[in-house]
Amino acid sequence: MLCVVSFVSWQLTQQRIALEAENKLNAIQSMQSPFTWDFSDFNQQVVESFQPYWQTDNSQTIHAQQASNPQLSVNFSGQTLSTLLHDKLIIYSATTLQGQLKIQIKNELGDGVFYYSELHHVSGKVIEIDLKKAWKGYKTTGENVASVIWGKELTKISSLVLVFENPNKAITINKITLPYSPQVLSVKQVNINCDGYVGKTDASLSDEIIQFELQQRCLLPSSYMWLKQRLAMHYPESVFSIKGIKLWQKSTLHQVNKSYTSITLFNVILYAVLALGLLLVFWLRAQYAIKEKAIEQPWYQWATKQMLFKGAKTAIKPYHLLINYAVVVIPTLVVFIVMAFIDFPELQAFKKFPLYFLWALLQQFFLGYVLAQRIFYNKTENRLLSALLAAAVFSLMHAPSVTLVLATFIAGGLWAYAFLVFKRLLPLALSHAVLALMFYHVVTDKVLYSAKVMQWFWE
Repeated sequence: MLCVVSFVSWQLTQQRIALEAENKLNAIQSMQSPFTWDFSDFNQQVVESFQPYWQTDNSQTIHAQQASNPQLSVNFSGQTLSTLLHDKLIIYSATTLQGQLKIQIKNELGDGVFYYSELHHVSGKVIEIDLKKAWKGYKTTGENVASVIWGKELTKISSLVLVFENPNKAITINKITLPYSPQVLSVKQVNINCDGYVGKTDASLSDEIIQFELQQRCLLPSSYMWLKQRLAMHYPESVFSIKGIKLWQKSTLHQVNKSYTSITLFNVILYAVLALGLLLVFWLRAQYAIKEKAIEQPWYQWATKQMLFKGAKTAIKPYHLLINYAVVVIPTLVVFIVMAFIDFPELQAFKKFPLYFLWALLQQFFLGYVLAQRIFYNKTENRLLSALLAAAVFSLMHAPSVTLVLATFIAGGLWAYAFLVFKRLLPLALSHAVLALMFYHVVTDKVLYSAKVMQWFWE
């Protein structure tokens, strides 16, 4: 079943990448910039903290009163705009705009520098602003920094804020767009492999759009998403495609401030496969209600004896707790040391330990008490089978990340079995939190893809 989930995840991820690439290419060929905000979905297109400045209605326009000095930050959805491909900003209004407009942009969402343009006097229903100029730098601490030139020193931006100062009357905005520059006419194709190697090429930021074409099939679905994320970071507005993939869905025009594509079909297929997997697990639960009848193999009887088949019918005594911690902590320590030899962690890797410990405690309750004890063991009275079935459910919830599915099946089986024997959550949550944080530290995003699961994997 794990192999089936892995294969389906692999196929769905390829389709997701190929469909997004086709959507982007369609938009480029028709010269329709993805950085267009028509306010058809106000809550998705306007940054939440700026929404109180504006009112919206069903006519896909936003309104602000005269005395409110409104500010507007449009949503980039975590994407980055290449300043080499866009040289103007256009604002469309149903009424004449009058007043001063200050444009504020940010290079990286995480830095402390804002770059400002000079104030613009706006007048009219269609406002076109030339962006190819020097932008004054200003730190949040109040310190001035050197100016930068749009499209030269300043090559990409990740946010845009419009500040309307002292408007002469109420403001109504229909659409804002950063259109492609007229010289954006070609797409440069560059080959790339699963490791992100692009060969001998000058695939740097340029006034061309780069299409990175993958010539091979990667082993894990996470490799595709890691490549997509990496290229988007280093080559804003590039296209990442896979050679030889035939689309299941019809392509559409790409818009960065909306979903790249509809992922409904991908989710339906994935959830259907997971549902079949869960049905198989519960069918096994019904078919193998072993109770206290041992399987007729001597090695199995010797390995299991009383521990596997009987519930905890007596109170836990102090030496049981010592054994409990030893059984859980010793394997955890061994695995931790092995991972530490791969990449020794700093304390920074465990800064989220308190919060993650609580999350691990909740997961262990679900895995051990709800799944292993209440659902499976109460039916089978077989600790080994119950632990494996609980681990199967637990691991399927981590699809389509194949790495996480396999890792959580192995670890989940051990944790569930330990709970059935000792009925203690704290040592299991401790093991879970330590190993998970260490796992995230050691395993690269190429394999893990930031531990994103379910629909978030493709977003």
